[in-house]
Amino acid sequence: MLITVMNKEIRKWWESHRMIFNIYTVITGVICLVLMRFLNSAAVSFFMLPFVVLYLLCLNVMYTLFYIVFYRHATGDCSSLNAKAFNKIVACAVLANVLLGIYCVVSIPHR
Repeated sequence: MLITVMNKEIRKWWESHRMIFNIYTVITGVICLVLMRFLNSAAVSFFMLPFVVLYLLCLNVMYTLFYIVFYRHATGDCSSLNAKAFNKIVACAVLANVLLGIYCVVSIPHR
């Protein structure tokens, strides 16, 4: 009974932080797109919009999978563990955005 209540609290905590995760990923993604536009004009176009939406969807799937892995191994009071795990997943998403932006600037030929 106690584990079920605790698991609901963990789930509620993670879902309440999903918007914050999305804000971080969208902000870093937009910054990367703006920098790509200035550094490599061929890198950004309206054609990329579906791929950006798909990428954001994939990041949210990654967030959910990270939560499921954490949720299965959670025992006891997890408030500090939630914050540490959340920081890790946000750092991974921001790093993925930055690395993908760098790759696009370097690999797409300039006009």
